[in-house]
Amino acid sequence: QGTAPVNGTWTDRVFLSSDATIADDLVLGTFPITTTIAANGSVVRSQLVQIPNNLSGVFRFVVATDISNTINELNK
Repeated sequence: QGTAPVNGTWTDRVFLSSDATIADDLVLGTFPITTTIAANGSVVRSQLVQIPNNLSGVFRFVVATDISNTINELNK
C-alpha cells in the first residue's frame, strides 16, 4: 500500500513450502509482470504451476513478489 502508483516490470515467484518461510523450498514458477498499480491498489493474476505427485505432508503456497527488488519502494 502506498500513496503513489507503481509502474514497471517485476518478477513474482511461487514456492511450495512445508512452513510459511521461504528457505529451501520448491520453486513452482517464476512469473514476470508489467503493469501499473494505482495507489492503495492491487493486482489479481492467475498462473498455472505443476505440483509434484510424490509429496506427502502439509504444504503451503508462498508467493514472493518483486524477487529482484526492481520496484522502488519508499516505505519498506
